[in-house]
Order: sequence, then C-alpha cells, then structure tokens
Amino acid sequence: MPEEYDAFGLGYVEEVIDFGSTFRDEEEVTSPEYPAEGLYHIVVQTADSSGKAFAGAVFLTLEILGGNVDNQEGKNLRWVVWPVKADAKNPASSKKRWQKDVLRLMLALGLRKPGEFPKVVFNDEWWQSLEGKQCIVKVTHKENSRKSESGKVQKWTSAEIMGRDDFFAIGDEAVTGVAINEEAARLGGYLESAEDI
Repeated sequence: MPEEYDAFGLGYVEEVIDFGSTFRDEEEVTSPEYPAEGLYHIVVQTADSSGKAFAGAVFLTLEILGGNVDNQEGKNLRWVVWPVKADAKNPASSKKRWQKDVLRLMLALGLRKPGEFPKVVFNDEWWQSLEGKQCIVKVTHKENSRKSESGKVQKWTSAEIMGRDDFFAIGDEAVTGVAINEEAARLGGYLESAEDI
C-alpha cells in the first residue's frame, strides 16, 4: 500500500480514528446541532445574494453570541429573504410583505430607526454590508415531514426564525433580560456603556 494512500477518497491519507476519544456518549452522536428554542443575540456572519442556491433569494448565516439558553454560543442559523414570486397571485401584496420583512430586519440590525423609511438600492454590496451587524432573534422548533418517492414519510425538526416579528433590536424592551455578549455588542457599536444593557 502506498505511503500516501487515500483511505476515504476525499483527499486525506490513511489514518486510524478513535471515535471514543471524540464523543463521550451516544447522546452526543444523536443530539441535533441546531440551537434550542430561545431568544438569542446573533451576528450576521455571511449574506449570500449570489442566487446560486435559489434565484433571487438572499441567505443570511447567523451566529449565536449569547442568549437565554446556556451552551448555544457558536451555533449557526439561517434566515432566507425569499424573492417575490413572478407568478404571485397578488404581486403588489407580495412585494409589500417582502418590504416589511426587510424593513423589520433593518430596524433590528440598527440600519434604520422607527419611523424612518429609507430609499435603498438592494445589490450585492448592500446585502454584504449586513455582515457583522447584530440583533436579537427568537428561535422556534418546527416539526417537518415529507413523503419520499417510495412513499416513506420522513420527519425532522428544524430550528427556525418564524417571521419578521421574531427579530428585535438590541435594547428593545420586548427582549429585556436576554443575555448578550457585551464585548461583541460594544465592538459592533450597539452599546456605549454598561448602562445601555
């Protein structure tokens, strides 16, 4: 066998892996990677408006910095800003709903103040400018199911931000008491002093 034998066919050489040194118990193997239900202080890690995953959609990756549930820091969520369907039954209503979603997101991230309705050019640069912005989100677990081609029903649970009402600005009275990462919030310009918490 060659010295650089690729045991997995994925670009790494043969190696022995002791799984017992990686996992403590079976629960760690089967437990979900998604966050528990709760309220979380998040930062926008990436904003992908390339349309590669779904034409016209913008995929935001959100990293948990703090919150009201322990041991969730570092876990990621995804929020998708879906485009207005070209064949929507009521295009005007669909577009208004899209605008409300984006305005609420902007308010939560501190890009506008209540009562401000700015004119925005939505391009790749604008979406990417959201990276590093912070807010509070409410995460809910949702039970999903679908039937496969063979007729078998597949069930799974996902962690979701259900809608625009689940985004809050840091300091919003509705989320008073939610633990935040003070250092990150201060660095992001969301806190000026300890009295702002």
